[in-house]
Amino acid sequence: MPKTSSTFKEYANLPKYDADLYSDLSDLGWDYTAGRMSRSAMEIYDTIMTRLGVLEDGEHWNEDCYQDHGCDH
Repeated sequence: MPKTSSTFKEYANLPKYDADLYSDLSDLGWDYTAGRMSRSAMEIYDTIMTRLGVLEDGEHWNEDCYQDHGCDH
């Protein structure tokens, strides 16, 4: 889906760092590590964490789980 200027306006006021958000994302990472996420959920999670700067481009939250699920994102 292409990004539009309204999308940027909608998210422009989000805080750059929110400790609770990072804690929640870290907790959600346990579902990733436990293999409870679908491949598409893993892809979305990796994308979010990359955009936040937690992961480097092409890195995955849990490489073993990523490979076990046959992911290719």
